[in-house]
Amino acid sequence: MTCTTPSGIPARRALRGAPWLLLAAAALAAAAALGCSGEVTVPPRGEVTVPPGGPIDPPATGEDPCPPDGEPEPPDPAPIAVTAVKSAAFIGDTLHLEATVEGVPRYLVLALDERGGARAVAIATGLLGPANLVEGAPGIHVRLRAGDAGNPVVDLVATEDPEAPELVSSAELSGVVDGGTPFSVSAGRLFFCMRPQVGDGEPAALVAVDVLVGREPLVPEVITSPLCAGSGEVSYAAAGATWISWSQPAESATQDVSLYTVGAEGAAPIVNHGYNATGVHRYGAVLAAATSEQRAVFDPENRTYFLLISPSGGAQIAWASLDVGAERRLLGVVDTTLYLATEEGVRAVDIADIERPETLPYQATIEGFEGALRLLAASPRFLAVVDDRGTLFLVPREGSGTVGPLVAFPSAGDAAPAGPCED
Repeated sequence: MTCTTPSGIPARRALRGAPWLLLAAAALAAAAALGCSGEVTVPPRGEVTVPPGGPIDPPATGEDPCPPDGEPEPPDPAPIAVTAVKSAAFIGDTLHLEATVEGVPRYLVLALDERGGARAVAIATGLLGPANLVEGAPGIHVRLRAGDAGNPVVDLVATEDPEAPELVSSAELSGVVDGGTPFSVSAGRLFFCMRPQVGDGEPAALVAVDVLVGREPLVPEVITSPLCAGSGEVSYAAAGATWISWSQPAESATQDVSLYTVGAEGAAPIVNHGYNATGVHRYGAVLAAATSEQRAVFDPENRTYFLLISPSGGAQIAWASLDVGAERRLLGVVDTTLYLATEEGVRAVDIADIERPETLPYQATIEGFEGALRLLAASPRFLAVVDDRGTLFLVPREGSGTVGPLVAFPSAGDAAPAGPCED
């Protein structure tokens, strides 16, 4: 069913291209509230007099604006203001965002063209909250979020049409999670760390939930494993079947890093590695870490080294020195490519062979970012990166170049006013 906004704009529109090297526009005036009875609506077009790049109507040139061979291509409409981006997921050729749209918190769906042009095709009112969806099965994505009381809430989302996501079921579980609790899906099961109810005095435990049961009740199963049960300050990251953990050691203590694989049989330890954080190499404690299913990377205080782990091939471990400049920081890992944030933007390192990592010639120069860059999501073509303000940058993974803040336009049908050739 297609619903309409008060202006009669269909709730779903086709994608139109826009160049990916555009700079961000200033925030537009707040738009009128949407009046669609369904859960999927189109964000309204903002009201501006002169959008970035010039007026909506082309300036007078003295030439006939209505050539005999056809009508001119209408100009792009004014962009919409997408700010304070918190989480994201790529699903097919769409990018799902938890963001502020025209000053209002939204779950926004953008359709992307091959150059990174973005059109807002839906606001999913029934999915307000995190957009960090993970595929659970074909056409079904999963997310974990913290409820009002800190209890875990598992949502199953239908994504057969990624431009029109729909909440299938939502289940509140008994326990406590943090808003940024890592989670992953492997072998049809959702895995995450959960603490018992406040006051129980029990440590956190690894929990698995079967997410292939459709609308049936979701029942958590506690997995017996050291994973999630570490005492003191332990951090985690996860991707599919691969989980990693790292401790925050006291002065002169051993730094511990671990890698596990999770699946239908539970959790199995693959690597448990300890090193002297204050030894001769002065590696220092791990400041950040990230993992894909193929490679794990730990970024210590020492600005020269990274610790790399491959879960395959006998669980290899290697210290690597990467020459990308003095100021570099771990951004994320996608498959066997390590991405680093630098003073200029993003660099890439091939870590397929962790004993011989290769710094690639790739360099994305990011204009206008403030503070630290953070990777929210990745697709085969793009990285979704935000800065400390929540400004979103869509960074191509192939080819070097300059990237500005993402510019998102309304859907194609909510475009420009009638041109001079209209009757």
